[in-house]
Amino acid sequence: ESSLGDGSYGHDRSTAVTPLVVDCSNVVIANPSSSSGRAQGQVPSVNLSISQSGQVKYRDTILGATATAICATESMLAIGTYDGTIYLYGSSPTTGWKSGLGFRCHAPLVLGCSVVRMHLRETNSGDSGDKVEMLVVTADGDFGLYSLVPTACLLYRGTVLPPMEHMRLSSNDVGPHRHHKAQGKRTFPELSRISVTDSGRLLLLLSYSASSSSVGSAAISSGRQRGGVTGSAASLPGGNLQAFVYNRPVKLWVRVSDSRFTTSDFYDSPLLSAADGASSRRRGPLAKIEAVTRSAQGRSGLSTSSLYRQGTSDVTSMLRATVSRSHCEDRMACALALQSKDEFEHWLGFYVSCLSQEGNETHLRLLVDMLLGKCNDNMDDDDDDDDVLMGDVGGGEEVSAATKNDGSFCWWLSSAESVLGMDRKAAVRKIVLPEMSKNRSNQRLANEIATELSAL
Repeated sequence: ESSLGDGSYGHDRSTAVTPLVVDCSNVVIANPSSSSGRAQGQVPSVNLSISQSGQVKYRDTILGATATAICATESMLAIGTYDGTIYLYGSSPTTGWKSGLGFRCHAPLVLGCSVVRMHLRETNSGDSGDKVEMLVVTADGDFGLYSLVPTACLLYRGTVLPPMEHMRLSSNDVGPHRHHKAQGKRTFPELSRISVTDSGRLLLLLSYSASSSSVGSAAISSGRQRGGVTGSAASLPGGNLQAFVYNRPVKLWVRVSDSRFTTSDFYDSPLLSAADGASSRRRGPLAKIEAVTRSAQGRSGLSTSSLYRQGTSDVTSMLRATVSRSHCEDRMACALALQSKDEFEHWLGFYVSCLSQEGNETHLRLLVDMLLGKCNDNMDDDDDDDDVLMGDVGGGEEVSAATKNDGSFCWWLSSAESVLGMDRKAAVRKIVLPEMSKNRSNQRLANEIATELSAL
C-alpha cells in the first residue's frame, strides 16, 4: 500500500477553515467469489477518499488498477495507473470540492503505457470561461498535452527521451578515448519535474540523484535501464540538474539552463546582484529557471580548477574570456527563445561589456552590424513594422507571419526594426554605446558608430 497524497491535492481554496484532503492508496483486496463459489484470488485496487477534519465524505474504489500518479485542480481530479489508464473525477459545478463529493466524470482514458507523471492546469479566460489542461508523461517517454475543458482534444504531443539521452551521453563522454571507459557509466537521468508554466511553456527538469523510490515517479524506460546514477554527480559537465523547454514549431527541446558556464565572469552576477533592477529580472522566465538549476550546482558542474589546471596564466585568461563571451551569447539566445525582451537586453549589456573589456573591436563591429545591418536595406517594406519573434516555445497554436518570414531563429538576418518589441537602433544607442564608452580604447569606434546611427 502506498500513499499518494496526504493533503497536497484537492484543497478547498476558498475561505473554509478546514481544508479538504484527498487520499489515494494502493491496496490488494480479495476478489468476490464467483457464482460457483470458488474464490478468484486477489485483485490490486485503488482506494480514493475525500475527507475533512478526519471525516470521510466520499469514497471510491478502482478495481484491477495500481495508481502511479495523482493531481487535482479546483474543479477536477485525475488518477493515472500502471496499466496506462487515466480516471477523471469532477465535483459540484457551483461549490466545487467544498461539497466534499466527487464523481467519475469521464470514461477511462487509455494511453497504452504506464503513467509516470501528470499535471493539471486550470485557468480562467474571462468571457470564454475556465480552461483545464492535462499534461501526461508515460513510461515510454511520450508526453501529451490535452484540453479537457471546455472541449476535449489533443493540443500537442512529443517525447522526453531526447533530453534524457542527451544528459546520459554527455555524462559518459570522455573524449576521443571514450571507448576505453567500460566501467561506471551512467544510466538515464530522473525526471524531476515536468509542467506547463503560467506563460504556457512546457518546462522539463532532469536530474541525477542517488535514487528515487516514491510512488508516481516510476522510471521512464522504453525497454531500457531505469533512471539512476552509478557514478559521482560532480563529474557531469552540465550539472546534475538541467532545464529544457519544448519548442513547438520545430518539435525539439531547447536546453535553457545548466552549469556549463560556471567559470564565466558573469555566471553569478545576474541573479545575485540587487543593483540595476535585478529584482525585476528575477521575475523573468529565464531567471526563474536558472534560480532552480543553480540551487543544485554547489555539488556539480565544471570547476575552475579542473578546467584550467593544465594551462598557463595567459591561456587561463584567454579561456575565461572565451567562456564568458559564449555565456552571454547563450543567455541572449535562450532569452529570445523564451521571448523575454528584458532579459535579452540585460544579457546584451553584459555581452557588450565583455567585448569592451577585451578591446575586441572586431566583435563589437559585428554586433552593431547584426543590430543595424538591415535597418538601412529596406529589404521588405511590408514587414518593417513587424516584431521579430523567436518561435513560440509555449502554448500558442499560431505562429505569426513575422516568425515564418524571419526563419524563427535568425533575427540578425531580418529587416524588422525590432526584436521582441526592442527597437534595434535604441538598443545600440542605450545599451551598446554606453558600455563601449567605459573603455577609452573603444572611444574612436564608439564615435564612429554614433555618427552612423545618427545618419539612419
